[in-house]
Amino acid sequence: MPSSSSARAAARLVLACGLLAGQAMAQTVNLHYVASMGGAEAGVVNVTIDANGADYKLAGSAESRGLMEMLKGLRVRFDVSGRVIGKGPLTGVYEYHHRDNNKERLIRVANGEVSYTKNGEVRPNMPAKKGVDLVSALWMAQRCDSLTDVHTGRTQYTFTLLEGSADRCQYSVVSDDEDDGTFDVDIRYTRRAGLRVPELITSTGVFAGTISLTD
Repeated sequence: MPSSSSARAAARLVLACGLLAGQAMAQTVNLHYVASMGGAEAGVVNVTIDANGADYKLAGSAESRGLMEMLKGLRVRFDVSGRVIGKGPLTGVYEYHHRDNNKERLIRVANGEVSYTKNGEVRPNMPAKKGVDLVSALWMAQRCDSLTDVHTGRTQYTFTLLEGSADRCQYSVVSDDEDDGTFDVDIRYTRRAGLRVPELITSTGVFAGTISLTD
């Protein structure tokens, strides 16, 4: 039988290998997108993904450009943390800050509740909607699947898969907000630093436009 000192040395070696493997799995990628509507540039979107094993963090911003800047003056920030379990992501904490020419909103989903502040007025907390946040559903998807519960903290969506492959997912989307109606979303994926990320997102209906990866 091995001596106790040999056993301790082996245990330390196993622990060191485990730590190195964890470090090797840690990945950070910065993504830059251009948003277009009607063929004209409408804004820019920046997303940073920090993935460490099953855990991930998403941080990003968006702002309007061109005519959209004149009409909306849109500024958005979002931060998400969660875990990838089984088929896809599971949201832990989701924060979304929206400011434009007419309003300012802050949404936070955590511990089963949604907190909402609009134009400085704090609204009563509400139970969190089921499922995964929209940012995680788009940027942390492991494969194409129908997604019955996708939300933005306040609005719920059902993504029904029409066609899917390793690098493309096509969905019909229904919102619980009547103003959104039904629309289609076509997502083409690529890989950056070993992570599967959207290369081109095309949508129809009230959200008609594209979000295209630039580098």
